[in-house]
Amino acid sequence: MTLHAPIERDFNAPEPDDSPRLQAVPSPRGRDAETPPRPAPRKAVQRRLPSVDAFRGLTILGMLLVNNVALGRFTPVQLVHAGWGDMVTFADMIFPWFLLIVGLSIPLAAASHRKRGLSHDVWMYKVFTRTFMLVLLGCLVDSSVKGHVTFTLGVLQLIGLSYLVAALLAHYSQGVRLAVAAGLFLTHWAIVRFYPTDFGVGNFSASGNFVLWLNDTYLKTYHIDGLFSMVSTSALVLIGTIMGDALRREEGIELKEIGYLFVTGLILSQVGRVWATDTFFNKPMWTSSYLLFSGGLGLMVLAFFRLTLDYWGEHWNLKIGNWSVPAPAQVLAFPLLVFGANAITVYVMPILAKMLVMQRVPMEVAQGDMVPVYILVTAAIVFMVIGTSQVIAKLIAGPARQQLPGLLAGLGAMVMGIGAGAWYLMQKFPVIPDGTPAFAPMQQAWTRWWVMTEGHIGGGWGYTLSYIAVWWVVLLVMHWRKMFIRV
Repeated sequence: MTLHAPIERDFNAPEPDDSPRLQAVPSPRGRDAETPPRPAPRKAVQRRLPSVDAFRGLTILGMLLVNNVALGRFTPVQLVHAGWGDMVTFADMIFPWFLLIVGLSIPLAAASHRKRGLSHDVWMYKVFTRTFMLVLLGCLVDSSVKGHVTFTLGVLQLIGLSYLVAALLAHYSQGVRLAVAAGLFLTHWAIVRFYPTDFGVGNFSASGNFVLWLNDTYLKTYHIDGLFSMVSTSALVLIGTIMGDALRREEGIELKEIGYLFVTGLILSQVGRVWATDTFFNKPMWTSSYLLFSGGLGLMVLAFFRLTLDYWGEHWNLKIGNWSVPAPAQVLAFPLLVFGANAITVYVMPILAKMLVMQRVPMEVAQGDMVPVYILVTAAIVFMVIGTSQVIAKLIAGPARQQLPGLLAGLGAMVMGIGAGAWYLMQKFPVIPDGTPAFAPMQQAWTRWWVMTEGHIGGGWGYTLSYIAVWWVVLLVMHWRKMFIRV
């Protein structure tokens, strides 16, 4: 896990002496004997692209909305996964967009790696380490959802393994990567379409299809059901690497590059739409038509952010006195940039908080007594997350003596958060006169309070947006502290 912290200067170091002095000039015979030491590779600061951060932030926001929507039968269709064989919804596009973003980031990370003068072996070590961390975090998330330790191939695990395939092929030319991606899409389609199974050939029903047969017959025994999905998901990540090559230009942003992104996305989406006439859009089977269509729309969204944030932001030059005025698009996109800068944190932590705290810790249901409790528990969660991040930052950033004040502040925040949660857990909960317990799991009580206050629709949106807002505030503090946690 990599954490980028601001570089601190040691002001106690002696200033360099630039005064002239006599130096012995070596003879020609001895020049080769003494060679100046090669300077250590300089730590390059990776330039963040607002368009990629905004696209990543939009995807994260969509995930949070889909995972935390509390509207029941009033839930908008676009926040619900499509039924078997139905048209793709916004909820279905989130995972393909994650895959696309992973692919976009690989060339950017590789370019930064080369600028720092690091070897290919170090790059491979980072690739395998990141894959392992993504799989490990995915197992942690899945275990928290199921309530026991489990090893499966969930969303993060598939992202990690697909990233590994694309990163191992990233040094090949764009033509080779495009050919491999096309081959993987075609291979996935051909196997699903023509391989004979117990359900017949080309069966696409929910109760009988190739993927279901393969998982139940071979893969589920080893807890790797879903492994076949890597064939098509790796192909989309490879397409992302090709698009990422266009984003790492340093000469400036050109409109034709943005047009290239948009047109490519339009072509991919239409290819997927045509392909769906043979094998329909299907998220559980990860059909090639579904991934191409969703990935193409994602590229079109990225082109929009590339135009409004990167291109217009680069050409925007408005000052009031000595103050530079940011471009309007950058101001409007700032909430997405905050989400996108710490994507892995906001992916994992809200799920863990909901499964390990909000669905387990009881809370009073009585409307009048809940507001101060919400403030207490919310503050406890915020302090714990910020405190933990601060401790990680200070332990990694540099010498312990220089980081001691921040380390103590982080430990204090952790203790405050844990202490507030422990104090609440020790309280005795009242009982309503009819004998019904007056408390429920925190998530249920929080939702019930919003519904009692604002009604079913307003209350459902109130719970969903307030939960997302809590995590946005946590990420805002991390963004302000320049704490960017990545794996």
